[in-house]
Amino acid sequence: MGRGRRRGWRVLAGLSFAIGVLILGVWGYQRGYEAGFQSAKIAPKPQAPRPQATPQTIAKTPFNPSIEKPKFYMGSIQGTLTYKHAIQIAQNYYKQGAYENAIIWAYRANQINPNDIQSWKIYTQSLAKMGQEKQANELFKQAEIFFNKR
Repeated sequence: MGRGRRRGWRVLAGLSFAIGVLILGVWGYQRGYEAGFQSAKIAPKPQAPRPQATPQTIAKTPFNPSIEKPKFYMGSIQGTLTYKHAIQIAQNYYKQGAYENAIIWAYRANQINPNDIQSWKIYTQSLAKMGQEKQANELFKQAEIFFNKR
């Protein structure tokens, strides 16, 4: 009778341990999922260097109303985002001096509606503040010409 009880306790203890590990694993996974696995650092893919746009190359190519994806943009638009809201966020970042974030949100706004110049204004103003005045001025001139022709 003593051996049977010991064996029963061992089985019960083993099952309790296994269930505890399972529950803890599911709980930990859900916490990580809810937190968006933000603690994981993903290294960006190395990109080949792109040739810088010069006024000569800009003038020769037809203007595309879509803003080029920023090199430092690593996200995607999820959920419902309106053009007006994206522009507002871009303007707020610009006012705070967070020019890379302003460029990202101008890009997102432009992805939603490439037919408005407001995203280009924020994009080029931010580029200028980041030290790329020539490129920003040329791009904005082209955007103005493009949108005024319409």
